[in-house]
Amino acid sequence: MPEVERRRRIRLAVAAYAYEYHNVSIMTDHEFDRLSEQVDLTVSTGNTKLDNFFKKHFEPATGMWVRMHPDKDGLHDIYVRVWKDDEMKIPDALPDQTASHHVYPAMVPGRVAHIDADFMAYQVSAETKDELAGIKPRKTLDQMRHNTRNGLEHLRKCVGAETYVAHITPSGSDKGGRDAVALTKGYQDNRKDAVKPEHLQMVRSYIGEELPSIIHLDQEADDGMAQANYNAADSNLSVIVSKDKDLRIPPGLHYDFEADEIVDVDDPFGDIWVDRTKSTAKVLGWGTKFFWAQLLMGDTADNIAGLPKDENGKGVGPIAAHKLLEQCTDDWQCYRVCIWMWSGSTFKWQNYRDGTATTWQAHMIADMKLLWMRRKPDENDVLHWLKEKLS
Repeated sequence: MPEVERRRRIRLAVAAYAYEYHNVSIMTDHEFDRLSEQVDLTVSTGNTKLDNFFKKHFEPATGMWVRMHPDKDGLHDIYVRVWKDDEMKIPDALPDQTASHHVYPAMVPGRVAHIDADFMAYQVSAETKDELAGIKPRKTLDQMRHNTRNGLEHLRKCVGAETYVAHITPSGSDKGGRDAVALTKGYQDNRKDAVKPEHLQMVRSYIGEELPSIIHLDQEADDGMAQANYNAADSNLSVIVSKDKDLRIPPGLHYDFEADEIVDVDDPFGDIWVDRTKSTAKVLGWGTKFFWAQLLMGDTADNIAGLPKDENGKGVGPIAAHKLLEQCTDDWQCYRVCIWMWSGSTFKWQNYRDGTATTWQAHMIADMKLLWMRRKPDENDVLHWLKEKLS
């Protein structure tokens, strides 16, 4: 029993870490809920420190408890391993090993896959503590390059593309000025403690210098992929390939990793719905309606607050956001709902950097700029879009 419980807690902690810190789902929501419900806090696993942590912080309805985990380095070490454990269900970091079992769709002449290469670079360059210590053989740089090439080719084939473009956000990118725009809390500050692989920059450079790619110095890779779909002369010839939920906003073709299928967002306004497969419901969606939902809920992956909790601790969760926007049929109606909610908040509006007093309008506009997937490299693009919609 103790060993079963120990393994269950490890699996949950690694899955929660992957989602909270890297925005990656390594197990289904159903599996996460099932394991969470089986946790027995009365069982001693032999690790007093972790037993006490679970008793104090574990909540089956969320994965945010992992942010207080006393051994996040250990979780990271497990997360980056190349797994073949059927129980863990962690995807292999070497796509070429699974590609031979994949049934690819027919290639569409002229179609281009716009691939989020930031995650690819991270995954193929990651090494475990045992590898770094020499206990296990380390991956060579040639192996990392090989895995990168095969991984990108695998994703190209998954969407029936003739060619691909790998989009990279280099370490020197200003990410479209998003950090300077943020007012409520620091943009992506929750990622500052994340340990980066030793050869991450090498893999990024390899992609940027040797493979079909675009390096985004004045915006994020997400913006570049969004612009590919926004500007496509034929929407059938551009596919966004990314697990980032922000990229659900632009219209056009998107690759759904979990379903292994292409989704066509042919209605720019889109729709939102509540996913109740987990004990904690969440809002999913496509198009600009999902953007408005994020403006209310925020985005924990990028440390974007959305409408902050007021002085009474009341904020807007997924269920409330869906209820508020459910009946909206266009952007104008969503905008009015957001204005009503933000203007009515009793939150003490101030710049998180120095406490300078600000306004709800400034914070709402700042979060719009942070969340929006830009049609062109312009931090005010969302305001131009809004003006077009409201005119």
